Amino acid sequence: MIDTGASRSFITKRALRRIQYSQVHSRTSTAQLGDGHTTLDILGEVRLIIQVRDVFTPVLALVVHSLNADFILCGDWWKKHGARID
Repeated sequence: MIDTGASRSFITKRALRRIQYSQVHSRTSTAQLGDGHTTLDILGEVRLIIQVRDVFTPVLALVVHSLNADFILCGDWWKKHGARID
């Protein structure tokens, strides 16, 4: 899922079991969602390589137990890489 309002990317533990990735670096903290009330327990962070068309780019994602989507790509990534959604 793409969340243009998110400042960080997130991935669930379940999604990590299905892909290749580098080591998860342990990090315990919480993140507050855009609604201002909901918090997520952060289990760690992982560097992922994502592919959009024929371009591969690194993404640092926070690992969480569960979300409404397995992976949320933040808006900061889109701005940094000048991506457009048509």
